[in-house]
Amino acid sequence: MMGFNIQPSKRTRSQNRTLTNPSSAKRPRLFRRSSSNNIVSSSRQALQTTTPHPSPGTIVSSSSSSTKPLQSRDDNQLSITTVDDDRVFKKELPPTSDNIESALCIISDTNKKYTKHEILKSLKNLRRWAKSDDRYSFCNELLDLGGIPRFLKFLETGNAMSDSDYICLVSSIISSCTFIRTGNSSPVYEEIGEKIARKFVERGGILTMLQANREFYRGGSKVSSMKALDCIWASIGNIISRKTVLDDIEKVQTLRIFDDAIATLRLLDSTTSDTTWGPRILVKVFSVLAFLSSCSPDASLVADDCKGKDVFKTCVDAIKGFDSQVWSTVSRFFVNCYNRLFFSKNGHDDLVKTIIPFYVEYMKVAPNEAFEEGAFGFLCSAGEMIGKSLMTEIPGIMSRLGDIMDSNNNDDIKRVTKIEAKKLLKYLL
Repeated sequence: MMGFNIQPSKRTRSQNRTLTNPSSAKRPRLFRRSSSNNIVSSSRQALQTTTPHPSPGTIVSSSSSSTKPLQSRDDNQLSITTVDDDRVFKKELPPTSDNIESALCIISDTNKKYTKHEILKSLKNLRRWAKSDDRYSFCNELLDLGGIPRFLKFLETGNAMSDSDYICLVSSIISSCTFIRTGNSSPVYEEIGEKIARKFVERGGILTMLQANREFYRGGSKVSSMKALDCIWASIGNIISRKTVLDDIEKVQTLRIFDDAIATLRLLDSTTSDTTWGPRILVKVFSVLAFLSSCSPDASLVADDCKGKDVFKTCVDAIKGFDSQVWSTVSRFFVNCYNRLFFSKNGHDDLVKTIIPFYVEYMKVAPNEAFEEGAFGFLCSAGEMIGKSLMTEIPGIMSRLGDIMDSNNNDDIKRVTKIEAKKLLKYLL
């Protein structure tokens, strides 16, 4: 990205303020342990039982030494550039207070004085500033100038929700402002990101995104539709990836997000053949489902929310071919549901007919990745729930474990994967 030529006389108000030190305590992230009913939501790490004989309903434990957050890259993975390159507009304005206000005024205009070209230019400038290294100053300025309600009003006015460019750009700006950066990101950046996320939720931003999702995407593989869908779920995912924000969301809103996520998966399953954008969208939708199943008990999904909706079959049906990130995220959602006793309360049908076959297939197509995501530990624990005799009747499970242990034919399979396969097979025999 090109540098900004910021003149000393054009410093923003937020740049003149003294940065305060936020609390040194780190925010709880996805898949932490819940304080209610001893339910563990720590499926972000790979799962592996520490004993071959867990008790029924045992919380599946984690063995990976490194965490794998759903937002796993610092290039705004969940906020993808989706419209024409910024180089269309050759003059790059710096993110001064006046320039930010000018851009917001253009998108807030209700008298239709500006062309679509001018509106897109303003949105692209805002997006570029949101992705800059000085995100803190831009976000502070955005809050001071009422940027969040102005974005939402823009989307809710006229035909903005029927325009893929508008939806992509606004969603991308919100995603960039709320993205949780890993590594050496300054705490002040995460503090301002949380403020943006909270303001977005307070002003009904999630409901606006869901409305855009319902109105804009009706199925199919049209590239502009897929890009818009990707950005919508990126913004929702980045907002609720902040645990303190997620825990404060009311249960009714949790259910709205959940229902729309499942509806979107059904549309993707039945109407799209896209192999480029499809996996990206699936990662974002499944990430949202994983977040919703790991928040505070008052707002989290519970077993009754999934009852009679074919939720897990819908999830598996939406997967087309193997994509490591998609399958990993699906696995984390399933583990969260298992740990929150969804299958023990709603019966074992979903577990036997859908979840266990998913993990058996996971072991077949990517055994090492399956190990890292806890497939062996999950199956061991699930065996105690449904009984070992029923587990051994699942098609392919025994033969697949044997294939993994066959060192003559599986040089690419890691030793630790073979060890876990041997433990599981010994337990089932």
